Amino acid sequence: VDQAKRKEVIREQVSAVAKAEGGLPINDEELLDEVTYILEWPTALAGSFEEKYLQIPAELIITPMREYQRYFPVHAADGKLLPRFITVRNGDDKGLELVREGNEKVLRARLADAEFFWNEDLKLDLVETAKKLSTVVYQEQLGDMAHRLARMQKLAALIGDKLAYTDIEQAQTARAAAICKSDLLSRAVFEFTELQGVMGEYYAQAAGEEPQVAAAVREHYLPRFAGDELPATKAGIALAIAERLDSLAGFFAIGLKPTGSQDPYALRRAASGIVQIIVERKLQLSVSELVAAAYRQFAAEVELSCGEQQTVEAVCEFIGQRLVVLLTDKDYKQDTVAACFAAGADNLLEAARRVAALDEYRRGEGFAELTAGFTRAANILKKAQAPKAAVDPALFADEAEGQLYEAAESALINVNRALQAGDYAAALAAVGCLRAAIDSFFEKVMVMDNDERVKNNRLALLGTVISLTADIADLSLLR
Repeated sequence: VDQAKRKEVIREQVSAVAKAEGGLPINDEELLDEVTYILEWPTALAGSFEEKYLQIPAELIITPMREYQRYFPVHAADGKLLPRFITVRNGDDKGLELVREGNEKVLRARLADAEFFWNEDLKLDLVETAKKLSTVVYQEQLGDMAHRLARMQKLAALIGDKLAYTDIEQAQTARAAAICKSDLLSRAVFEFTELQGVMGEYYAQAAGEEPQVAAAVREHYLPRFAGDELPATKAGIALAIAERLDSLAGFFAIGLKPTGSQDPYALRRAASGIVQIIVERKLQLSVSELVAAAYRQFAAEVELSCGEQQTVEAVCEFIGQRLVVLLTDKDYKQDTVAACFAAGADNLLEAARRVAALDEYRRGEGFAELTAGFTRAANILKKAQAPKAAVDPALFADEAEGQLYEAAESALINVNRALQAGDYAAALAAVGCLRAAIDSFFEKVMVMDNDERVKNNRLALLGTVISLTADIADLSLLR
């Protein structure tokens, strides 16, 4: 009755039977959970299938086993699939031979179908098949899959250009883009939709495509979930980002963005995928520039209900929210993330790097005092609403003003040098050198002087100090 105990009984039985068959069961917690909840009295037993089926892709064997029959595949120590399977009967161990024969008969029919699908699909010309995608609707308002594929090709080329792909890498990206959706019209994917991309790679390999091209066909669906593997090839990276940008720009442009827990088009997953790829693969890309390019492609084809600026801003904010989730999941404090995002997050990689640098820097000695000074300066500037003007040293009436001005000028040189090198830790360290001068300024100087020119000059000085971190973070948001 205890499902936790029943689950462990099944796990132990499956492992023991697999070992007796000379192999190991493929670890599949989701299938184990499903089996646990659909039977009451588990009894595991082994079955076999003809070795000839091992000539077809392993996924075409495992998928019908798992999805239709709830069998556990068995593999050897080297990871290769064995012509064995394990099923769990709901009942005792009586008549197991008859049960085994029945399961083998059912699987034999499934694998015969899979073999037929494979052999027939190998006859497909991938480029010619891609032309038939015009018969497949992508979304009622956004057109068919052929148009989607064409948009992805252009976006992938743009991404490759922004990432300085070589001519060879761009050619591989273009080739992969031309055939990456062809397997949607294959018999195998029609039967097993979860194998889209996976089968595409096999078909590309069989057609003699370059390894990078074939791999990109599968990789452009990655990552499928948080923690999943990421595209490894240049072509796969460009295509994976392009596909997700096309989805986000299109659906947001026609007003179909996620609301609350409703996300029927998996747009949060698409945005998370973009974030994971850009941050983990360390890509220097402007999200707004790419979203705008994706939007313009739709605008040339279909009628949209949202304007370009509105769509770009909404999609960028949506993607930025996914980066916030990623960073907070890594245990960065929310105010650290908010402070860095206030300085902009169009370049996701640099935003993530700034968060990491600020998180490390704020652990250091004296940072709380520095933040207090910046917060005080920011609050004064918000309330004063003084006109923007250059600092005039001739109007300094106190030595502390001159000291802060000189310290800010020196820090500006060091901050700019560090930012050009992408060294946010060094930039923050340069700003940290202002702490004593800021403390002295607030101790000795009355900012809101009766003389309007002196007051505005002091406000301009505080504005200069605040601007030092404008490209890093808004330190006044830290608590």
